[in-house]
Amino acid sequence: MRMGRNNNSMKPSPELALHILAHMPDALITTDAQGCITSWNPAAERIYGWPARDVLGAELEVLLETDFFPLQGHEHVRSQLRSQGWWRGYVLQVAHNGTLLRIHSTASLLHDASGVACGTMVLNRIVADGAHLSAQTIEALVEGLMITSGDGLWKWDVTNNWLRFSSQMQELLAYPSEKRLELNQSMMQLIHPDDFDRLAQSLNQHLEQHQPLHCEVRMHVGSNQDCYRWFLIRGQARWDAQGYPTTMIGTLTAIDYLQLNHAELEDYNRNLEARAAENSSKLQYSLQLVASINAATPDFLYTYNLAERRFVYTNRSLLSFLGYDGGQTEVLTGQVLTALTHHDDVIKLQEHLDSMSAIADDLIVEFEYRLRNAQNQWCWLYCRELVFQRSADGQVMVILGVASDITVRKQTEADLRHAYNDLSAANAQLARANRLKDEFLANMSHELRTPLNAIIGRTESLREGLYGTLDPSQHTALATIEESGRHLLELITDILDLSKIEADRLYFEIQQVSIPDLCDACQRLVSLTAEQRNLTLSVSLDPQLPAVYSDGRRLRQILLNLLANAIKFTPAGGEVTLAVTWQPTEEQIHFQVEDSGIGIAADKIDQLFQPFVQIDSGLQRQFPGTGLGLALVARLVERLGGSIRVRSAPGEGSCFNVALPATNSAAQHSATPAPRNGLRILLADNHAAYPANPDHELSALGYQVRLVHDGEECLRAALANPPDLIVLDLQLRRLAGVALIQRLRASPELAAVPLIALTALDRPHDEALCRAAGASAYLHKPVAPHILHQLIARMLHL
Repeated sequence: MRMGRNNNSMKPSPELALHILAHMPDALITTDAQGCITSWNPAAERIYGWPARDVLGAELEVLLETDFFPLQGHEHVRSQLRSQGWWRGYVLQVAHNGTLLRIHSTASLLHDASGVACGTMVLNRIVADGAHLSAQTIEALVEGLMITSGDGLWKWDVTNNWLRFSSQMQELLAYPSEKRLELNQSMMQLIHPDDFDRLAQSLNQHLEQHQPLHCEVRMHVGSNQDCYRWFLIRGQARWDAQGYPTTMIGTLTAIDYLQLNHAELEDYNRNLEARAAENSSKLQYSLQLVASINAATPDFLYTYNLAERRFVYTNRSLLSFLGYDGGQTEVLTGQVLTALTHHDDVIKLQEHLDSMSAIADDLIVEFEYRLRNAQNQWCWLYCRELVFQRSADGQVMVILGVASDITVRKQTEADLRHAYNDLSAANAQLARANRLKDEFLANMSHELRTPLNAIIGRTESLREGLYGTLDPSQHTALATIEESGRHLLELITDILDLSKIEADRLYFEIQQVSIPDLCDACQRLVSLTAEQRNLTLSVSLDPQLPAVYSDGRRLRQILLNLLANAIKFTPAGGEVTLAVTWQPTEEQIHFQVEDSGIGIAADKIDQLFQPFVQIDSGLQRQFPGTGLGLALVARLVERLGGSIRVRSAPGEGSCFNVALPATNSAAQHSATPAPRNGLRILLADNHAAYPANPDHELSALGYQVRLVHDGEECLRAALANPPDLIVLDLQLRRLAGVALIQRLRASPELAAVPLIALTALDRPHDEALCRAAGASAYLHKPVAPHILHQLIARMLHL
């Protein structure tokens, strides 16, 4: 591609001007000498949101609330316009919807035939908005030129049978403004009946045989029923690749003079000459407007000859566009693209230019490439090109294009990619930290829950009489031990449960719950603390309480946390009350824990249910705690389908009211099935909770139990004497977890043996991995003996 000679001296033809204006993305606004709007193009309607009819005559700067920046005011801009005839800079303007827009604005004075300034032409563009040329822009310009000639403009979408008419055409037909929508719907009804068939024939010949549409008809005008005028209808259709018409655009010209007598014709000719002179002046104004736009736009507008590989017309020198001075321009003329194109883009640019010779007329092609500017930096250009001229044989000769500098946009995109990569790396680190946290919580769960499993399991076995008959005081002592052990387990799992709730991994076991037993157990667990603090603890139960189906362990967590919190913050001599009532209309159980403690300020209540928070740092020193209790309560209540409310005031105590539904789906638990003697169970556990002796609880139920303490011993024992069922702790020494399950399942003799996996860990996906390896069931420690017995019996079909 080489530069054509004397490009800057070329004057654009009206046809070229129409093509250039048709694809401008900028708002084009003209004002009179008083600053009132006289024209408002479609781009202005799109950018600012006002239709032209609503802004014509309005003061431009007032309408858009124009604010000049950084240091320029209105008077400075007006002064430069008067002295230099132009101004260019950035402004802030307000759109119709209130959006604040940053605009690059170029203003030029307009002069009448005598050279007197008569108004201003303003070209506005949203900063960083890529330049583009649209069909609507060229239609608006064509309509404007038709107005200057007195002709009306119409467009027909043949595919969708949709008609559009210009305001000038409606003026020619003298149609009332309130009926203009009706005009668009009933155009053919305006044709004189004697002329209808002639017009239809001409239209069909044009669409089917591509003959010119040129038809004189009479059309009804105004409100008088018998008033007709002669018009000349001309039009040109556009066909698709299959030869079907898609759209048609045309004009409507009044030709009443053909019917006038000779004298009237002479008078009409004089008027016509005056109109021609006026139209010529308007055409000159339009050309001046086009030239001003070419000079004002920051984009590079051009036509390019594909065969000769040179620019035919440019609104400015490409080298000047890139910042080169006169001396550099002379050196580079004739070899611009060869010398300045980035080496990675040279071949792509040549292929792009070659491909332009085969595109359709209505296709706009987009292309990006880099040129070296005067600062020896790579400047990204974004081009939109289309066919401008074809040869007699239909070959594409000249293309029309608009090139915009998008270097800033490209740099922004690169910065965003770097920021995305940095964010991805940070997310990976966060995921790793979260995984380490899960592993820490799982290991802590294992180390704390395993000894509790032995305490709770042995206590339950003692209470069931597996080690001999107990007297009532022993039963009571064991009950306290078991309840305290379970409460300790619940305290340990508070942190784990809160973590699970936040990660949406907490599951509930719904079963029938005895509210009196639940409240009695909670009272026993906190009564000693209440006595030590010299507090009165009372429980009140509604005698009409129905059967409640919920998660008993979670209910106890809720009540113990509320009671413990009330006791902690109630001074000696105070009262703590637990009241449970049934609300039949709401079908809810209300648990109300009320104290006479220090109370809470109203503006601090919202902080109560945030994790690790006490509302006063001084209280944390006086009443130590983790700050998890109420946060866990709130989340458990929400997951159980209930709500929690607080009523409190400083010095007047607090009242927590928990409302829970009584009709959750119940999980029915059957009684412990009767065992069958002689069935062999291989029990693999590295903890001493399961002693290998005949009076073990499984042995007491009639099972033959063999206890092993590590994974390799378990594998050898199972292969030597295949059992009827395997109970496997996942944390064995030497060989453990999924690997041990896979080794056991690899043996044909053990492939179908039921296998129960036990774990004190609490890691996501562990259950899925174990089941995929071959585990028949998966339980978390500590496991209540009766639950383990039921599961074993079900797997052995007892």
